[in-house]
Amino acid sequence: MQALLFISYGAILGASLRWAIGLLFNPLFSSFAFGTLIANLLGCLIIGVLLGLFWQFPQISSEWRLFLITGFLGSLTTFFVFFFRSCGIIF
Repeated sequence: MQALLFISYGAILGASLRWAIGLLFNPLFSSFAFGTLIANLLGCLIIGVLLGLFWQFPQISSEWRLFLITGFLGSLTTFFVFFFRSCGIIF
């Protein structure tokens, strides 16, 4: 149950950051959802960096791993939004 809370807290923060990035960048480019693209690329970059850190420092707790990777960055890099916006532009 505690793991679910860590994931949930991270997801709330990640989704909020994704929304803020969308508000900031999507109005600048009306033909493409650059906010979604930026959120996905940034999240994937941070996932790679954190996985490297977790590999080098295995003493980092599993709660932090769940919070950061699964919760925060998982909700930041939700590719469904990218797909949905792309289909909306095409159709």
